[in-house]
Amino acid sequence: MGAERARDGHAAAFPLHFVEIGNEDNFDRSGSYEGRYPQFYRAIKQRYPQLQVIATMPVKSMKPDVLDEHFYMSAQDSFASANHYDKADRQGPKIFVGEWATLQGDPTPTWRLRWPTRPG
Repeated sequence: MGAERARDGHAAAFPLHFVEIGNEDNFDRSGSYEGRYPQFYRAIKQRYPQLQVIATMPVKSMKPDVLDEHFYMSAQDSFASANHYDKADRQGPKIFVGEWATLQGDPTPTWRLRWPTRPG
């Protein structure tokens, strides 16, 4: 990838500050993320201690640097949860909301609570 980046006119490496372990791991019913995340975390921190390591779901055995949370809900539920983080543990991991969307709306998703009347 570095060679492709150089061919595209960006020879210098870009600064990397974060790395995320996994994706959508709450769908893995085996529960293996709890064991896998700490292994990756330790290996990455040993070689690259400056990196912030992101978890894709809560990890009970250790405190991740950052937790990536995803929300898909109705617009009404989203607005009703505007204070979701008001009482969050300030000593817990930093929170990164990587996905926040609604699946309602036509022809594309929208946050609009009331749908306009269509002509005809």
